[in-house]
Amino acid sequence: MVERLSKTDYYLAIAKAVAMRSICISHKRGYGAIIVVNDAIVSTGYSGPPRGAKHCEVCCRVNQDSLKASTYEECPSCHAEDNCVTGAARTGVKIYGGDIYVYGVTKKGHAFDVEICDWCMRVLRNAGIKVAYVKTLDGYKDVCINEKMVYYPEGLT
Repeated sequence: MVERLSKTDYYLAIAKAVAMRSICISHKRGYGAIIVVNDAIVSTGYSGPPRGAKHCEVCCRVNQDSLKASTYEECPSCHAEDNCVTGAARTGVKIYGGDIYVYGVTKKGHAFDVEICDWCMRVLRNAGIKVAYVKTLDGYKDVCINEKMVYYPEGLT
C-alpha cells in the first residue's frame, strides 16, 4: 500500500499541478498557489498574464538590465499568490484566516526553492492569510504571514 501523504504534502502536490498551468515564460519557471480554508481548497492561481489578456510571446524581463524590467513595471504577468487572492475575491469566496500553499516548478517539471516576494506578502497579509507553506528542495517551509516584517524606507510608516 502507498504511504498516505501528509496534508501539507497533499496540498503542495495540488499547488504543483496548478503551477503546471503557468504560461509565464520568464526564466522558464512557473508558480502555482492554492488557498485552503477549514481544510477545503477555495481558490487557485498560477503565474501568468491577467485574465483575458494576451499571452506574452517574448519576455520583457529576460536578458534585460533595466530597473523597470527587474521590478516588473513592464511585465504584464501576475504572481500566483496574487491571482489566488483575486480569484477568490472575483467569486466572493472568504479566504480570511486561511492558508496558502505555493509551489514553483521549472518547465521540465523540477521543483525549486520558493520565496514569496514582498508585494505578495503584503497582499496575503491584507487578505488575512495566516500561514504560507512554500516548496523547498528539502520539502517545505512555513511562513507566518503576520510575523513577516515589512520594512519601509526612512520616513514612511
